[in-house]
Amino acid sequence: MRKPPEGYTIAPLPRDRAAERVRSAVMPCHSKRKVLMARSRSSNNARRDDETHDIAVVGELDECEADVIAQLLELDDGAECTLYIDSGGGRVYSALAIMSIILLKQIRAKGIVLGACSSAALLVLAACRDRVAMPYSIFQFHPIRWESGEDIERVEASEWARHFMRLEEQCDELLARLLGADLALVQEWSRLSRYVSGQDMVDAGVLQIVDPTRSARPHSRTTKG
Repeated sequence: MRKPPEGYTIAPLPRDRAAERVRSAVMPCHSKRKVLMARSRSSNNARRDDETHDIAVVGELDECEADVIAQLLELDDGAECTLYIDSGGGRVYSALAIMSIILLKQIRAKGIVLGACSSAALLVLAACRDRVAMPYSIFQFHPIRWESGEDIERVEASEWARHFMRLEEQCDELLARLLGADLALVQEWSRLSRYVSGQDMVDAGVLQIVDPTRSARPHSRTTKG
């Protein structure tokens, strides 16, 4: 160990810093790696909490269901995300699956309807805690439809009809409860296969309207000399 020049003294390290140096010197490599990994995970989690998660629900739900659910499963329970919706609906069980994942994981989803949100897609919107639509967004309520390309017997067809009748009642009740809308109004819209405007949905107290065109600047016209 090198001696200090004459006239100089070495001040002792504070106890906490000295102890930290000792621990660092004797800490095995694998323990150091664990500490670094823990710090890295903590940093990643902090960054993840600040991230915004945008998910597109576009087209038939049958076709986008797997991708949407995969993205929702990657989120931590209670995380926030934004669903951008433009869907005419699709298979009702696809909608119920997406809705269930959002509710089971208690995801704080915001639903933004860009264009259409009709039929089964309404269940996805209903699962969102915050709902926003454009002034030109459209919503269609209608009874559940089913079809089968298979050659089925009359008994099975009758059983399917009975099942879907009950499912239709359950979906109307579910929509009204999640949207916070009047059940009689939802049932009326569904029975009449009603196309509902964004303003109608606002009047029913289920969402807000945002007009992105108001902040858009008009294109300037160029004149030829």
